[in-house]
Amino acid sequence: MSDDARRVLTEEEQALARIAKAYGLTCGSCGKPLAEGETVWIQRLGVGPTYSGRGVTSWRAPVCGACAAPAFRAETEGAEPERCAGCGRGVHYGAGARRSRLALCSRTCGSRYRRARAKEARGS
Repeated sequence: MSDDARRVLTEEEQALARIAKAYGLTCGSCGKPLAEGETVWIQRLGVGPTYSGRGVTSWRAPVCGACAAPAFRAETEGAEPERCAGCGRGVHYGAGARRSRLALCSRTCGSRYRRARAKEARGS
């Protein structure tokens, strides 16, 4: 787990992460607008204590290259990013991510992908 996942975000930082997670248009850490096609790192960001108070609850949100944890950047150095199924941008996941999952940079892209598949199934 990265240091960012262990540290609890402020309310403002949580808002940035929530927006990035939903739309994928900004960095979930610094809020910088992401360029079309800009590669993102899906990083765990701590949002609050667990119910037991012994750990930190985290969200996975897209972050820009400047905000990705140095260890995460080093881990993905030289690796080809996966392509988001919704928009095609490059997406890096950490080593612990499930291999069977679909690469998506945001919830919006997940919806876009599902709509395209439904339209395809209808034969339209």
